[in-house]
Amino acid sequence: MYYGPSDTEVILMHLDSLEELFIKTVPTTPWMTTKEAAEFLRCSVSKVEQLVYKGLLPYKRLDVTCERSPRLFHRKHLAGYLVAVRNPERYRLPPTDQKKVDDLLL
Repeated sequence: MYYGPSDTEVILMHLDSLEELFIKTVPTTPWMTTKEAAEFLRCSVSKVEQLVYKGLLPYKRLDVTCERSPRLFHRKHLAGYLVAVRNPERYRLPPTDQKKVDDLLL
């Protein structure tokens, strides 16, 4: 006689493991650290810092009163940068939209 888990129990175990995996991989916030931004862009941390220095990646500081506070990058801006790099003329933001982005970062 077979006393192993039923098909339903096996499916439920798999769903539980998938749920745990999903919860661990879904970001809880759209803001990323420099290291996370580098992973998102698939480049090095120094490359992200170069892009910031050139003014190509908007960011905000965790503590706006401290210049050494960690930078935070919004997922939407990073995705926008990836699109703009592939086709800069087509995806350049109009000045009014760029102002909206700049206002969000204040």
